[in-house]
Amino acid sequence: EDQKGWLVPTGAGWPALLPLVFRMSNAQMNTNRASCESAIRLLKDLIYILQKEVVGAQAELGTVIQSAFTCEEMKVRVAAFLLVCEIVETVEKKEWAPLLATGTMLNTILEQLAQAANEEALNECLQALTSVAAVEPDFFKQNLASSMQPAKFMSQIIKTREGVDAGIRGLCLEWLPPPPGGGRI
Repeated sequence: EDQKGWLVPTGAGWPALLPLVFRMSNAQMNTNRASCESAIRLLKDLIYILQKEVVGAQAELGTVIQSAFTCEEMKVRVAAFLLVCEIVETVEKKEWAPLLATGTMLNTILEQLAQAANEEALNECLQALTSVAAVEPDFFKQNLASSMQPAKFMSQIIKTREGVDAGIRGLCLEWLPPPPGGGRI
C-alpha cells in the first residue's frame, strides 16, 4: 500500500479520526444535534474506506446506533438509518448480522417520516433500503417472516395515491418483489 498521507507509518489513515467521529456520533454525549447528524453521516462515508476498523469497533458502533435511534431529533435517526444500510451493503454478512435487530426501528423511522410528510428524508431512506435489497436481500428475511415489514409499509405507500410523491411510490414498488406470475400489484 502507498503510505503517503499516513500520519503513523505503521498504520493506515489518521489514528485519532475514528475515535473522534465515534464520540461526535454518540447522541448521548453530543448534544449538538446537527454536529451529531453530520458525524454519523461521516461515519457512514468512512465505512467503505475504514471497513475493518469501523466494524471492529462493535461496542462503539452499537452505542452510536442505539443512541441515535433513541434521539428525539429525526435527522439523527435518519443518519443512523443510513449508517445501518451502508454497513449492510458494504461488509460481509457475518459482520452485519447483529444489525438484524434494527429492522423494527428502521421500519418505525420509515413510518414516522411518512406520517410527518418528510419526503426528502423518506426518499433518502427508501433509496438506501432499495440498495440494500439489491445487494443483501437476506437482511429483510427475519422481519418479513415475523411481521411482513417493510413490505406492508411499502405496499401501503404504493396504494396511497393522494399526498404521496410518485418518486417515493416508485421506490416502494422497486423494493417489492414482483408477485408470482410476474403481474403488477
